[in-house]
Formats: sequence, C-alpha cells, structure tokens
Amino acid sequence: MSRRTEFIALLVADVLSLFAAHQLWHLARFGWQWFGAPTYQPEVVFLPFFVLTAFWLTLFFFFGMYRERYAASRFDELVSLAKVVLIGVLALFFLLFVDTLDPFDARSNLLFYWLAVFVLVAAGRIVVRSVQKWLILRGHGLHRALIVG
Repeated sequence: MSRRTEFIALLVADVLSLFAAHQLWHLARFGWQWFGAPTYQPEVVFLPFFVLTAFWLTLFFFFGMYRERYAASRFDELVSLAKVVLIGVLALFFLLFVDTLDPFDARSNLLFYWLAVFVLVAAGRIVVRSVQKWLILRGHGLHRALIVG
C-alpha cells in the first residue's frame, strides 16, 4: 500500500469512526438520557459533529498518528491512540462541558465519550492495518533491494 493510499485509508477510517462515535454519544446523552436530563436539546447536530471531527483529525495529525509506522505494532498504535484520545477528551471537557454537568454526570459522560471515540477509532485503524498486513503477505508493496557490502 503506498504512503498516499495509507494516509487516505486512515483518514477515511478515522472520519467514519469519529462520526459514529459522535452519533453514539449524542444518542446516549440526548436520546437515552444516560447522563441526566439535558438542560437543552440541540437543534443543529451536524455542525458540532463536523467541528469535533476536524478537532480530532487536527489532534491526530499534531500527535503524529498519520506518520508511517514501519515496525510499530498495532498494540503500540493503540497505546498512542489512547493517549491522544485522553488528551483530546480532557481538553474538550475543560473547554466545553466543565460548567454544564454535575460531577457524577460529568464523569460518566466523559468516560462514555472517551470509550466511544477510542473503541471506534481503534477498530477502524485495526481494520486498515490488517488490510495492510494482508497485502504485504500477498506480496503487494514490497521493494526489491540489493545489499552490497
């Protein structure tokens, strides 16, 4: 898989995963009301989804989640992803939600959002990396090299 194809596949997987995570969190908060009765019901839901997705993609790019990973394992990528998601969720919490939720609801809301983003993005990345590994095992993307010395 070429570098450009890898980048596009990771970007598409991340966008789809983040959109699904935001939908799941929105449904849990406003539809199922798992975190207490909300004080407001947003009328426009797609604009915050696009803004949050842009925030996450920028954060992933800033922390190097789109760099080539030659010898890194999928587990190393998941650990890096968990760190980045934790930093991003804490930043969002302190910027947006710190005053709007009571302490118990804030913790459960924060944990649910972290789990939704981490699990869905990790699943998308594992699929992309597994397809990459499958292609390499089939002989695609290999380069012939001659070592002299």
